[in-house]
Amino acid sequence: MPHNRTLRRAGGQSVSRGDTSKPADCSELSSLASPSYAGRLARIYSSIEAQCRQWGEPLPPPSSLVCEALDYHERGFCPIPQKPGAKSPCIKWKGYQNQPPSRSVIKYRFIDDFPDAGIALVLGPAFNLFVVDCDGEEAHRILVDRLGGLPPTPTVLSGSGLPHKYHLYFQHPALPTNAKFTPWHRNLEFRGYRGIVIAPPSLHKSGNRYRWAEGRSLDDVPMLEVPGPILEALQARESKLTRNSGSRKKPVSGTRHMSNIQRSEQAGQSAKSGFCLATREFLAGTYADEPGWNDRLFRASADMVGCGYEFEEALPLLMQAAGPWSREDQDAATRTIESAFSQERVPARVLAAERGLVSTGKRGSFTLLVPRDINKY
Repeated sequence: MPHNRTLRRAGGQSVSRGDTSKPADCSELSSLASPSYAGRLARIYSSIEAQCRQWGEPLPPPSSLVCEALDYHERGFCPIPQKPGAKSPCIKWKGYQNQPPSRSVIKYRFIDDFPDAGIALVLGPAFNLFVVDCDGEEAHRILVDRLGGLPPTPTVLSGSGLPHKYHLYFQHPALPTNAKFTPWHRNLEFRGYRGIVIAPPSLHKSGNRYRWAEGRSLDDVPMLEVPGPILEALQARESKLTRNSGSRKKPVSGTRHMSNIQRSEQAGQSAKSGFCLATREFLAGTYADEPGWNDRLFRASADMVGCGYEFEEALPLLMQAAGPWSREDQDAATRTIESAFSQERVPARVLAAERGLVSTGKRGSFTLLVPRDINKY
């Protein structure tokens, strides 16, 4: 591979490896990457090049964003490969929610495994990253009205090229967050722990790249703390969850549900004393990044109905556990939960007891055994 391999800058711009002082023609983009950033990428590439030559390994293909991924890693972020043109990772990434992959793993992923991958950044307190995702004019107007303007924090423009679609990067607040929280508007997402965000210069399905807004890259401005109004919304959510977790859950009305409670007590436990193992695993986020999470979401939702949870109480817990990434996934998850709550149901542990089933303890699976003590399950 020639030494002047083309290097993509954070805004999607190109610059020769052999000459990092002059960007290529990028008048169609809103900003240019800083010389210091281009210099860092050139340094990272030189390091990779030297190692490849030392070990007789092939150099990164032109499509690889390994240098950009390693730069994010050096900044303290957690980059993982993203499916080109999609909003989902190429790998299972639950293990990276609190600990980033090593430098060598990043190189392996972006060079050997997924040379065409984009970059997704894992959000959360471990990486001090919290993102506000604005998706449309109405959401933008509400955000500006609430904050009194857009904060001068690092800002990414969507690869869609449409106006009012952007990500605002903030320092993670000192309180719990989840993958998505939409208290102000359904297209205005507050994204934190267990969430990811697509980062520049990843490719959008439109064929354009995500890019930094002019003067708002990580080199131009520091990441600000979460604005007060957003922090207040997060605090209100946390207070509500705390109150709900400490209060007695109210069962839904209806003679059939009361019959379910009685059946549960006959099985040796109250429906409100706990969920089945599969539901507990789901609520712990075990299946958030795995196939079939929507089916497991329905089962967990149905179990919560049977255990007396109201829709409003269960919704944030289930959505946080499911961790839907795309807008389509979020809508599908909401429909699934609504479907489960559309009728009264039997607690899963009671249903298992009546069918002669007990949990095996393996990923929520069941086996045909006589339940000697259902409280174990």
